This record gives sequence, structure tokens and C-alpha cells, in this order.
Amino acid sequence: MEPEAFEATIAAWRNSTLKTKDTAAIFLVVKEAQHVFNGYGAQETSDMLFSAFIHPRMPAYLVCSDEKLWGRFHEAVIRYQSGRIDLLETDKRIRHVSGKKAFYFNQGAHKHFLK
Repeated sequence: MEPEAFEATIAAWRNSTLKTKDTAAIFLVVKEAQHVFNGYGAQETSDMLFSAFIHPRMPAYLVCSDEKLWGRFHEAVIRYQSGRIDLLETDKRIRHVSGKKAFYFNQGAHKHFLK
């Protein structure tokens, strides 16, 4: 049910963008269209567009009107969302980066960085 609902929503969004010939930057349009791209902030939008090889300032209308660009965009949205779900799997969770404790503070890091 959910994949079908998403496909219907993104198709309606695309049709609306084509109809209005929205020339706003795709980055801004994705970030603001929370009814379609729920949870996408600046970082998420940037990452997703980068993975699709789409410049963030490209007009939304051009992304939606060109079949090749639309295909890359649509695939990147699906791939990005699937990747977020994968992070929830126990064996794929992000490991502690700085130490064994979740809130470990590496007090000497700045000394190494400054050298």
C-alpha cells in the first residue's frame, strides 16, 4: 500500500510541476514539498540530488520534463529512502566513531588536527 501511495503522490507532484512550469531550484522544491519528500532537510536533499547527479539549482521543471533526468531523480529518491530504512537494521547500525561509548569525547583530537 505505501509504495503505491508514494508513486501516486510523486506522480501528482511531477504533473503539478510540469503544469505550472515551476522554475524554482529543485533543491528548494524538494525541501519544501514535505507532503511528497517527508523528512528531507537540506542535508538529505543535497545527498539525494548528488547521488542522482543533479545540480541543486537546476529548475524543477527541467528535472520533471526530461525523461532521463526524471528517471535518475526518481531512482535516487527511492534508493535514498531505502538506505534510511537499512540503517534501522540491527547489524547495519552506525558504529561508534570516536570510541566504545556513545558519547565519548576525544579530548586530544584538536591537538592532532592543529598539527
